[in-house]
Amino acid sequence: MKKFNWLFLFLFSFAFVACDDDDDVVLDTVAPNIVITNPAPNTTFPAGSEFTLTADVTDNEGLEEVRVYVTGPNGNRIAQYDDEVRDFLNNNRNYDLEVDFTLPAELETGAYTITVEAEDLAGNITVETVMMMVNEADLDAAAFNTLFADTEWWDTWDANNNNSLDQTEFGTTFFQTWDLDDDGTITQDEWNEFAGDFGMEDADWDDWDANNDNQLDQTELNAGILTSGWYTNWDVNNDGMITQEEYTAGIFNFWDDDDDAVLTSEEYVTRYETYYGE
Repeated sequence: MKKFNWLFLFLFSFAFVACDDDDDVVLDTVAPNIVITNPAPNTTFPAGSEFTLTADVTDNEGLEEVRVYVTGPNGNRIAQYDDEVRDFLNNNRNYDLEVDFTLPAELETGAYTITVEAEDLAGNITVETVMMMVNEADLDAAAFNTLFADTEWWDTWDANNNNSLDQTEFGTTFFQTWDLDDDGTITQDEWNEFAGDFGMEDADWDDWDANNDNQLDQTELNAGILTSGWYTNWDVNNDGMITQEEYTAGIFNFWDDDDDAVLTSEEYVTRYETYYGE
């Protein structure tokens, strides 16, 4: 496994060596195929964290070169990674790309684009990209709200476009994010997971599953949310509506496990990606 640190600019190159033959050459016009398997598009990473880029690269005749570029928020290429591989068993037709990245703690926050480029022996080139987000390692309430504001969730939930949520819209936010498999219902396993992540360790499933069918629909979830008192507690200005700042503050308080007014990457990253990652 390769190690890569964004503090440095690597400028290496590599070539795949394929077996030549002396037969007549048939023009190859089929470009390589690239499937980026990790990270998922728009995954968020805190500065100072690590992740692994993986991709499956294949070609019908043989790969000549594979390159990886990283482009920062300002559009400048900040890193380049190449690898040298010789795979005689498959004539260089298959390559499993796997690169470990370490993000510097002081890395600029924003959107980063990872580009994987593959060239085959005939000079055909394929390019695939994936975008990822980098946030500060530790977030206060304001920074967490900014992180949330960069997503499309709020506009999706605010059905009447009045920049706040009524009780029905408020319940919808949780139904959409807690229905992890997007099947239109919330199972007890899904409920158990978010109960632990949203401060409901003492809640009783049977109280929420009013019709005892072992799943929650939107109406049952709304009733449970209303009973929880969240809507009233999060409505800091007591106007009967929930603003985006009030909403993110409510989530922030649930996830600030040590009540120090700061979310560390350990406290928020996994939870955020589970429920609000795009």
